[in-house]
Amino acid sequence: MKHLFLIIIFILGSSFSLIAQFNLGVKAGVSFSNVKFSGIDSPSNYRTGLSVGVPISYEINKRVRVGINTEFIQKGYNSESNGQPDYTQYNNNYVQITPNIDFLVIKELRIGIGLYYAIKIGEYLKVGKDDWIDTRKFKIIKNNDFGISPTIGYSYKNLHFQLSYQYGMRNIGNIKFADSNGIVIPGVKMQNKVFEIGLAYLFKINGKSR
Repeated sequence: MKHLFLIIIFILGSSFSLIAQFNLGVKAGVSFSNVKFSGIDSPSNYRTGLSVGVPISYEINKRVRVGINTEFIQKGYNSESNGQPDYTQYNNNYVQITPNIDFLVIKELRIGIGLYYAIKIGEYLKVGKDDWIDTRKFKIIKNNDFGISPTIGYSYKNLHFQLSYQYGMRNIGNIKFADSNGIVIPGVKMQNKVFEIGLAYLFKINGKSR
């Protein structure tokens, strides 16, 4: 996975000589995040967060574009409430880098694929209506995450609307789970999964092909 990430970075760097147009933008969005548990029955619900970023892209030609998006994004999940008011919310903040490539399908509709690498900068939980608690010293969640991110987007003049799905490939859990008898359950995994809706304003800068 890490080798594939480096390959995409290399493609971005080696594409400079083919560039016809450079795009720099500002982006804001909403994330709908949850965690996939494997090896244990632990129901969870989606929670809503925010994202802001700076997308940079290079149009190799009219149909192919490569780029990289750097953003702050909130991920996490809500524990199953079962109608109870004291359910727990988990909020994890990341700085995330996503190299990507997308293709023009029809008119201004584009589909793409990317790889993301995220560095955790904040970790919090909240029980019911209590205040948020900073849990970074407990290290419940690992310090980084990576995964794949397919996208679909539509552009209108300088505005670009994009819907992405982020599927974590790494076990982000840093704690052990036990059954009712206190016996540790082996093989438990936690993986991020996020739907993100974003709107970017792109500044187009014409370049020269070499």
